[in-house]
Amino acid sequence: CRVVLSTQSPKDIPQEFLELCSLTVMHRMFSPTWAKHLCQSLYLGMDSTELLDAVSSCGVGE
Repeated sequence: CRVVLSTQSPKDIPQEFLELCSLTVMHRMFSPTWAKHLCQSLYLGMDSTELLDAVSSCGVGE
């Protein structure tokens, strides 16, 4: 079974749901608050500042 959750605000998805995700796609994310929430909910191997830098440095199609 596959379930897709989509939101314009990651803070709207409870941490318990994010912890169960096997794949997370982040697109055009520039909010430090969102990055902090995602870093607290997912093991990303980076802090929220590094996450924002990584996502914002992606080019079109990356």
